Amino acid sequence: MTIAVIVYNCAKYLPIALESALAQTHGNLELLVLDDASTDGSLDIIKSFQARDDRVRLEVNPTNQGMGAARGRSVQDASSEWVLVLDADDRLLPDCIETQLGVAAGNPDAKVISGRSHYISSSGERIGASTVFPLSRKRLAELIEQSEPFAFMHSRTLLHRSTVLEVGNYRAQMRTCDDVDLWVRLAERGHLILTHSAFVAEYRKHPQASAISTGLRGHLWYYWIASQMRNRKNGRPEGSLEDFEAAQKRLPLLEKLEWWRCILREQLYREAGMLSGERAWMGVAWRLALAFAIAPDFVARRLWNRTFGG
Repeated sequence: MTIAVIVYNCAKYLPIALESALAQTHGNLELLVLDDASTDGSLDIIKSFQARDDRVRLEVNPTNQGMGAARGRSVQDASSEWVLVLDADDRLLPDCIETQLGVAAGNPDAKVISGRSHYISSSGERIGASTVFPLSRKRLAELIEQSEPFAFMHSRTLLHRSTVLEVGNYRAQMRTCDDVDLWVRLAERGHLILTHSAFVAEYRKHPQASAISTGLRGHLWYYWIASQMRNRKNGRPEGSLEDFEAAQKRLPLLEKLEWWRCILREQLYREAGMLSGERAWMGVAWRLALAFAIAPDFVARRLWNRTFGG
């Protein structure tokens, strides 16, 4: 079993993530830590862990390659058939790997397995919990037919290495949404992605999280993924992100405004969620208010699902 941690300037939270990986009740594992050219002392932290635990294997990118390339390298270089890629600001519960491998053993057709996460603040205080995103072969087929990308938290997710490599691994050019792109390509090939209700990790909400730092560019990637799903479904070749972006700029004004409305509502809602981890209620309030003003049905539905599940 391999736990892979991708690190880029995350010295503040990195020791907690590494400790959580090494403290697993499933002891037969390697901890593969890939430093993506950090400049904040993260590399020294990794080396200190490597010096005291021979399960730690360090790899270093001389220049920053971005999340898609780094995750792809970690899967390629993992020594085990099952890989869990952990974000360096999150942490695993002690029985995460034991629980995930148990689910895998009971569901041999599943190639991606994801449980639930507690939400934590920058200080580590639990402030909420994720809901279950229910997936089945039928639901996956519906999403693919509708060319609708789907997402769930990455840090708690177990990957079957050879299957991921078979579909082309993470795309190296993608600095965000690389996981969403991988999920849909796996589902298009008929592979089962399984979610379950056990808590296996803690997901940190803080203003420096990638969900905020990738900004509107991340949503552009998301819509590009949907467009490529449509292309593959209709037998057309894939297009580049640059071509997709240029096409959006050529849309009629009303269509263009609607497109940006959808992107802006997503970003405002996501930022509100991350800021709630810091209890920055003023920032949460104005973002939710603005998101509600431009897309009331969207915000109401997301808040209802967040509160009551579904």
